[in-house]
Amino acid sequence: MLWHRAIVLTYLVIGVLFAVYTPAWQAPDEPAHYNYIHVVATQGVLPVLQAGDYNQAEQTAAIVARFGPGTSIEAFRYEFHQPPLYYVLAAPLFRLTGGALLPLRLFSVFLGGLLLLVVHRAAMLIVRPAIALGAMAFVAFLPMHIAMLAAVNNDSLAELLIAIMLWQCLRLLIRPAPGTLWPWLWLGIVTGLGLITKSTVYAMLPLLGVTLLLAWRDSHRHDPTWRRAASLTFAVTLPLLLLALPWWVRNLAVYGGADFLGLNRHEDIVLGQLRTSEFLAQEGWVSLGTRFVTWTFRSFWGQFGWMSVLLDDRIYTALLILSLAAGVGAGWALWRAWRPGAGRRALLILTLATLGAVGGYLWYNLSFVQHQGRYLFSALLPAALGLSAGLAALAQPSASRTAAALAAGGLLLSLAVAPGRWTLLLWAAAVILLALLPRLQRWHGLLYRAVFAGLAGLCLVSLFWFIVPQLRL
Repeated sequence: MLWHRAIVLTYLVIGVLFAVYTPAWQAPDEPAHYNYIHVVATQGVLPVLQAGDYNQAEQTAAIVARFGPGTSIEAFRYEFHQPPLYYVLAAPLFRLTGGALLPLRLFSVFLGGLLLLVVHRAAMLIVRPAIALGAMAFVAFLPMHIAMLAAVNNDSLAELLIAIMLWQCLRLLIRPAPGTLWPWLWLGIVTGLGLITKSTVYAMLPLLGVTLLLAWRDSHRHDPTWRRAASLTFAVTLPLLLLALPWWVRNLAVYGGADFLGLNRHEDIVLGQLRTSEFLAQEGWVSLGTRFVTWTFRSFWGQFGWMSVLLDDRIYTALLILSLAAGVGAGWALWRAWRPGAGRRALLILTLATLGAVGGYLWYNLSFVQHQGRYLFSALLPAALGLSAGLAALAQPSASRTAAALAAGGLLLSLAVAPGRWTLLLWAAAVILLALLPRLQRWHGLLYRAVFAGLAGLCLVSLFWFIVPQLRL
């Protein structure tokens, strides 16, 4: 419990620092989300996205001017199609504080704190306590994630509800409660709330279908009449539809056709936003692929402001090494864990969540050039479990040697492509450390914790060495 509380407390401190010191409006889409809250709080209605709500020239001018004195954010209205729950919850705070930006940012920080608690509870269902704490720490101290949690946007609430969905699906499959329908009703309620929070939640609906199918199969062994299966389906879908249906009907009435999410209207009005087809015609597939991979990786870990504030290349190199090593360890751990029973079911749920997030990200980028790794945060729980379990698995000789061989390949590639002194030193140090890990068993726990402490430190470095100096007026 001590480490658990320390992670939450440290997150809250860093989150508040980000909320206080990040210059106003210098987070992606923050002005547009703020304007949505403003309409709800002052007019008592949900805004309607319409032609003219996206003005590329005015928005670019405001961003270039760093939202200095006299800069208006009125042109940022392109989020008016978003589901309403986050904005409705934030509206009373807006009225209470006269529309001050900081309290709204702190509201998102608070939701992020609840997210950490849910991540820990979900992780404890399927991994040992040390790995669960590691997953919790990764979610807490991923620099780009904490930057987004300290901004005004609906991601914080959407991620919280997705994490609760995952937690409930895992619990219902691993620790079923056959005598009651309440857990299934709760799952339906949480999912319905998610559907009226952000469209990314819709990519998680297959989780419900698979969870129900597995529960149906289990119940059919004891009740071949399918009464239990029908009860479970009703318990999930009734609250879901009661919450989401009014929003869908409203959108159909407002936007027409089959546009029940307002996404078609959004695509119609964002004139001037760079489209993938245009980029391909100008730059080609190689340039698109290179940009996609590079920007996705960097903006997953930390690419701040409106994607204009980059970290030092040496930091990205170190994060790449960490990602590759953890990926090797996660693959090794996955191979060992893939066996019949609850473990396989948990892996299926986590895999579906990951595929949902990745699939949605790829689908969005088929239309628009939006290479922003933060869009993958809806699958941050599986990613955090993978990284935490992967780092823990590196204590095993086979995993650490494979990771060392991969790092050696990275060293050779750096010698040929980018032979900078610091880059070579980082890759060489990684090869040595990974090769020696099996001999450093007594130090492995300390090294494991040092990674997450380092990420917490990187959050502060990102804020005070990069974000504030590069974005302040």
